[in-house]
Amino acid sequence: MFFLILIYIIIPCDDTAQNDGMHLIYNEDHSNIQRKYVDSEGRINFYINKEHFISLKKEENLCDSEMNKIVAVDINAFINIAVKKRQKKIEEDEKKGNTISIVPNDRVFDCIFIYKKKNNTWMKYPVQWVDEIIN
Repeated sequence: MFFLILIYIIIPCDDTAQNDGMHLIYNEDHSNIQRKYVDSEGRINFYINKEHFISLKKEENLCDSEMNKIVAVDINAFINIAVKKRQKKIEEDEKKGNTISIVPNDRVFDCIFIYKKKNNTWMKYPVQWVDEIIN
């Protein structure tokens, strides 16, 4: 069985702004580096390569035609873009006079969505990127 997970980042957090975004594609068949589970509070947790994401709301179903509009990158490209965005935010803070600036994962992107395909259905999960050290 083939599963597909996609992380989609848009700014602002508005579904109509889909052309101003970045997308991450990930194959769930790599179960040794990807996990999904529901915690005691009912939130869905995704672990993709040592990165942790928690769903913020109930998932929403999408059709293939909506998903065909998305151009995706892999987890490595996602991390590389996040590093550049984090550095840009740090530089902006330093220009404002802040001498030490830390940009946690949840401040790198305004919105992140994980899209998962199971059989013929796409599910969209709004998520938060969690700061966590995973060995």
